[in-house]
Amino acid sequence: MIYGIENPTDEAKEFTAILSAQASQLFEALTKLASHKGIQPHLGMINDLEHRADGLLRASVGRLFRENGNAIEVIKLRDLYQQLEEAIDASQSAGKVVSRILTKHS
Repeated sequence: MIYGIENPTDEAKEFTAILSAQASQLFEALTKLASHKGIQPHLGMINDLEHRADGLLRASVGRLFRENGNAIEVIKLRDLYQQLEEAIDASQSAGKVVSRILTKHS
């Protein structure tokens, strides 16, 4: 509990739901890698989820600054949201690696 956040916000829960969905899509893509079939829909979903997270980050940080009067809480939550979004970006990068593998072996 590095930030001392005791209860996750709805936004944090949404970020983790996106990350979890990306992990599931990446898993499905990897299980199909040997056959090279049916992978693109999973990679597309990973990208769509990342774009959704980008919008969520902008909206969440904006809301923090508008609605939260406690500067320390704003900083803690902003940092948490940014770190979750970076994890989501990393998942998208993993999807891009899978896409390059497909291109290389087709």
